[in-house]
Amino acid sequence: MRRKIPTGTVYQRNYRDRNGKRQKTATWFLKYYVKGKAKPVRVSSGTENREEAIRMLRQRMAKAAKHAEYSEQVECVLVDQLLDLVLEDYRFNKRSSTYDLEHRLEKHLRPFFGHKKAVDVTTPAIKKYTCVWQLYLGSPAISVQIQGER
Repeated sequence: MRRKIPTGTVYQRNYRDRNGKRQKTATWFLKYYVKGKAKPVRVSSGTENREEAIRMLRQRMAKAAKHAEYSEQVECVLVDQLLDLVLEDYRFNKRSSTYDLEHRLEKHLRPFFGHKKAVDVTTPAIKKYTCVWQLYLGSPAISVQIQGER
């Protein structure tokens, strides 16, 4: 029995057994649409539990909507949004360095780059960031270099 969710479906595939009888698979499959693609995405849920498959479908659709939100207008994407995606990826993959990454993003990158558009982060902007950071740490070679550029 198919269960329709706004832009997706949970269903069991049909197949014919050795005797030619129609059977349904035990595993539930997900079918959902992603904005910008003509064909639907069809994947196995890997579970025999229908409610769990529905939960997985909702998660996948939410994730697809979130990523479409970031990629529709590339020139409007903020570095803050990209850093959120990196952090989300670390958490999803249960990486052991997630805590360290979160600390570095919050303490170092977000204050300097977070409010900027991603297209504005260029090589000169990164060099400026490294110079400011090294000045903060008290590196004398950088202060001489910056004074020489003026």
